[in-house]
Amino acid sequence: MTHPSRFPAMRLRSTLALGILVLATTGPGARADRIIFMNGDRIPGKLLGCDDTANLIWEPHPGQPVIRIPTTKVHKVELDEADDPIPADQNVSLLLSNGDFLHGKLLTLSDASLALTSPVLGSLEIPRQMIRDLNVSEGGYYLLSGAGNAKDWFVDKKGKWKIDGGTLKANDYGVLGRELPQASRIRMDFDAVTEDSGAGFTVHLFATNKQLPARDSSYAVQFSGSYVYARKTVTTKEAGGVFGAGMNMNQESLGDPRRLDQAPGAKPLHVTILADARAGVISLLIDGKQVQTWNDPRGFGDKHGNAIGFASNNQSTEIRNLTVTRWNGLIDTNGKPEDSVSLTDTIHTINDDIITGSVTGLKDNSLAIEAEHFGPMAVPTDRVLTVRLASLDREQARRMQGDVIASIRRGGRLTLKMLKLDKDKLTGTSENTGNASLALSGIKDLTFNLYADKFPHPDQINTSKPAALLEPEW
Repeated sequence: MTHPSRFPAMRLRSTLALGILVLATTGPGARADRIIFMNGDRIPGKLLGCDDTANLIWEPHPGQPVIRIPTTKVHKVELDEADDPIPADQNVSLLLSNGDFLHGKLLTLSDASLALTSPVLGSLEIPRQMIRDLNVSEGGYYLLSGAGNAKDWFVDKKGKWKIDGGTLKANDYGVLGRELPQASRIRMDFDAVTEDSGAGFTVHLFATNKQLPARDSSYAVQFSGSYVYARKTVTTKEAGGVFGAGMNMNQESLGDPRRLDQAPGAKPLHVTILADARAGVISLLIDGKQVQTWNDPRGFGDKHGNAIGFASNNQSTEIRNLTVTRWNGLIDTNGKPEDSVSLTDTIHTINDDIITGSVTGLKDNSLAIEAEHFGPMAVPTDRVLTVRLASLDREQARRMQGDVIASIRRGGRLTLKMLKLDKDKLTGTSENTGNASLALSGIKDLTFNLYADKFPHPDQINTSKPAALLEPEW
């Protein structure tokens, strides 16, 4: 029979122990890995691996005894930032039928499978029926990975914006901009932090003025407190809007403002903007959830620029983890893109030509296709934007007990049944990839218990009583 005073005493000891752990890990030299539990509690430390009984091996602080945490209690493990340079030859991205998204270098393509390689994923061979879309990009997938060098940005007010450790920082009103490689469809991702929830900033897209993107033609997405707006500015009177006539510029709103569930503030807000300059489409996602899509029936056509920019108001603004990639024009609202049955493969080229038929392979940097109307063709990969593969025989990987999602630090995600986890590598298997080993240095976070109840709403997160998680055997 259990003594009635046992559990309160153990809970007290756990509370004190965990308090010591949390304080210890905030000191100099502590690694910033973090466990987020299923109830929202969180503790910092260092992930050392996983044992044979599905317990994470966790080091709260160097030199302290490790603790073992059942994965059944873990929602996510966020891994410390690592030096993970982008290889220049990554030229392909895959959207799989289960929503996974991978980047790498294309090795082979046949009527049965596709093979790619990357520093994080190693070499993978994926059955063709598991692939929804294949995107091939001239010059690589990333247009901008991180803030880059300060010399590549133009700041209109000296000292108002600066680049510090890969973060764009503004301490007052100001605008900065830079030019990117040519692309008519882009995806921009970043984390926004502002001084308070009433602060605001503006993102400029497809600007024709690379130094002063706010003073020339562009699309703009403006965050102002709890609201977000989209507008178009042109340097002619074709738009029919009203701006400063003396400046020969017109501005028009693209629909009504949208109220955000979470306004920018001290807590990072992950922003994704999908934009098509030719078609005039701008879609906004916050923390991966679609918020609003704006449509401009006129678009910019081929007259769009290739610059991006940020403008801050009179309060401090930080733009962290900035990446700009090529976008295939499909809007994925929740990791489950809408699909339609296609009997043929379809190649979309960078000049908007469409070729249908059967893609049969890759040779000498060209895709071979048995085109429906033209017969055998070779399409250079540097002219290809998207390949949508036939979906009639498409399959989707089955869920497996022990599945985890590995979010790749430089973009992408892969769902695997975890077989082994140590301090350097995650080994797993899936019907998409077979056995695969992923370098932990290239993984941003690992999500566990994918098919359990949803993670609680932020308002329900308990941060004051973490000891409730610690059971006696811990």
